[in-house]
Amino acid sequence: QFHTRFDEEMQHGTIPDAVRATVANSGPSVLIAMLATSLGFIAMFFAPIPMIADFGVTCVIGVVCCYLSALIIVPVFGIITKYRVKEKKGALDDVEACELDWKGCETEHFHKKGSRGSLTEHYNHALGSIALKIAKNPVPVLLIFGLVALVGFQMDTCVPVNADQDTFVPSDMPALLDMEKVTRTMGSTTSIPVMVTGDDVLSADTLQWIDGFATYELERNDKITGASSIVTLIKQYNNGVIPDTEAGVRDVLSTIPDETKSRYLNGNMEAVILFSTVDMEMDTARSMIENLVKEAAWYPAPPGTTVRVTGSTEMFAALMDDITNSKTTMVIAGFVLILGFLLLVYRKFNAVTPLIPIVMIVGWNGAIMYLLGLDYTPMTATLGSMTIGVASEYTILIMERCEEELARGLGIYEAIQTAVQKIGMAITVSGMTTVFGFSALTLSAFNIISNFGIVTVITVGFSLVGAILVMPAVLAVMYRFSHPHAVNAAEIPAA
Repeated sequence: QFHTRFDEEMQHGTIPDAVRATVANSGPSVLIAMLATSLGFIAMFFAPIPMIADFGVTCVIGVVCCYLSALIIVPVFGIITKYRVKEKKGALDDVEACELDWKGCETEHFHKKGSRGSLTEHYNHALGSIALKIAKNPVPVLLIFGLVALVGFQMDTCVPVNADQDTFVPSDMPALLDMEKVTRTMGSTTSIPVMVTGDDVLSADTLQWIDGFATYELERNDKITGASSIVTLIKQYNNGVIPDTEAGVRDVLSTIPDETKSRYLNGNMEAVILFSTVDMEMDTARSMIENLVKEAAWYPAPPGTTVRVTGSTEMFAALMDDITNSKTTMVIAGFVLILGFLLLVYRKFNAVTPLIPIVMIVGWNGAIMYLLGLDYTPMTATLGSMTIGVASEYTILIMERCEEELARGLGIYEAIQTAVQKIGMAITVSGMTTVFGFSALTLSAFNIISNFGIVTVITVGFSLVGAILVMPAVLAVMYRFSHPHAVNAAEIPAA
């Protein structure tokens, strides 16, 4: 953005003038966009998963450093190198270009016959033409993209959540292959510990409950293949029966080696029931954990005793719930933070304008994830807040430039066309560098990283589409109400 604006200002003045104009005009608008982007990333702080919050911190630090670097380096570099504008030997000189003060309007044609300017000029001119057509016909564009977003929100609810750590690593990883071999040879190594706590877990009532609950689960749950606890050891060392008295229990426990009983017992206040299970998909394990919790509540423990399902299986099942809840929380938090910031900055209703395309982009993300068969993981759960952060920069910059052109007296349509045409290449280059950077992640052998790279590339692509195609339509509709004085001057004169 700074480079594009500096180059634009250099076409009309000296280096000192260009530096002042660039910092004065682009500095505040890019600052607002940067702060909005940071707020989108700050929404990741609301995630219950520490790695997501840490990623948000890293992103905020990165965008702040990029802003400060660009604000300082671009003007300084221009001064040191005595920057000169590249001569445009094939400059466009049609009517639209003249109206936007493009170089070549005041002179005769000097490009070769059939030449219509450089590739950059072609692209900028195409963006301006598209933006003008969209601004004049905003409703169909908003309806089409809005409908796709609405369908995407429905599809998003069908995107599975994946917390299975085995799917996060390469399928040919030696450690994973060894574990699968052990599982095939010895059976499943998965177990679910159930923690039993109370004033005295070695009381006769509690031991009878532990034995009864373990037996109940073995009979009722076909996913459970075995159950072991301190009761199992007591029976083993007491001819298959549980002593009726506390003294009898302690006598039996005294015959059991400490290293053996410590696996199931911690003093006389904590005991563990260890359920062995078949090898299951994480969704199935999650469902089984939920049923186990309900059955533990239905099969009441003695008064003063609490039962809690624990272990890695329960942890990853809880992680799935956290991912499901946090991705929605982060999206809502991102919108609220950015909306509050924009209302504070602009102090008018149309501050909501940059967020409208972003709502659609979030819906498109859900649709593409469903169609590509991707899962939500601890990394891809950040997709919503990343979308809000990245896309808000592009949409805010376009709105800021459009406001600048309106302040110069242009009509609505001409201001929208000028805004997109002037900074379209800049945000495209910015977006494409981000795309190519994250594309490197798609080459990772780790599925969790490669999928994150895929969805990030798609997100940035959608952000560009939202800024270049949807934002002109939104601006055209919003400005009809917020800038009625510009409606009469909206039509660009015909050639």
